[in-house]
Formats: sequence, C-alpha cells, structure tokens
Amino acid sequence: MKAIKFNLENMSIISDVKEVGKVLQEAWKIDEYVKILWLIEKLNDLQEVNQSLKEDNKELKEKLNIKWKIEFKNNFYYLNSEWPYCSRCWEKDKELIRSIPNSINDDISTCPECKTTANFTGKEKVNKIIHQDISQFV
Repeated sequence: MKAIKFNLENMSIISDVKEVGKVLQEAWKIDEYVKILWLIEKLNDLQEVNQSLKEDNKELKEKLNIKWKIEFKNNFYYLNSEWPYCSRCWEKDKELIRSIPNSINDDISTCPECKTTANFTGKEKVNKIIHQDISQFV
C-alpha cells in the first residue's frame, strides 16, 4: 500500500481526504473508497454552511454597527445625517431604505419599499398653516 503524506503546513482536510480516496481506489478498496467519497461530499457541505454562517455573521455585525450610528428625527432615521431612511422598514426589518421626496421642494417623502409617507423636514407646509388660520375667521 502507498504511503500517504499529509500536508501539515497548509492543511486542507478535503485535499488530504481526496488523497486517501485515491490510495483506496488504487488499492481496490471500493467500500472504503465509497465512504471517502461520502465524507468528501459532507465536508463540502460543511464548507458551504460555514461560508454562509460567516456571511450572515458579517451582515449582522454591520447592522449592529449601524444601530449605534443611526439617529431618529422628523419621522425618519438618518445615518451620518445624510438622507432620510424609512423608520418602518428599519424598525420592522432592520433594512435602511432611503425615502424619496414626493416632488421638488416637497416636505413629504415616501419609502419606495413599503410606501410609508411622512414629513421629513419637521416643518408644516405653509399653505396648510395659512388655510387653518383663514378658516378660523370664516
């Protein structure tokens, strides 16, 4: 039987198991070879799960980091006081969805995702205030 050399410097479990599989195949150890193939498949599955967990962990760390930087004012969340982000989307899904002003010089903004609308300036519209003031005298 052939001697197996394991790569200890840059240890790669899958490549080492493949090497064992080659040796078993060459030695006509079919049952053992099939078990090694199964083991390689399971190791590949574990690598995929591990990679997915690393990505999830990175995403959660980013969201946690954002949580400490985000500021709530005038019905919206702001990150670095840049753009208004939908408060509903952040509070429900922890997603920063940029809210878009309805039109130029409009104080009302709408979330493109959930369609929530709110005044992002904190100021009331002047025409509403004038209308309310006039209606008191009519």
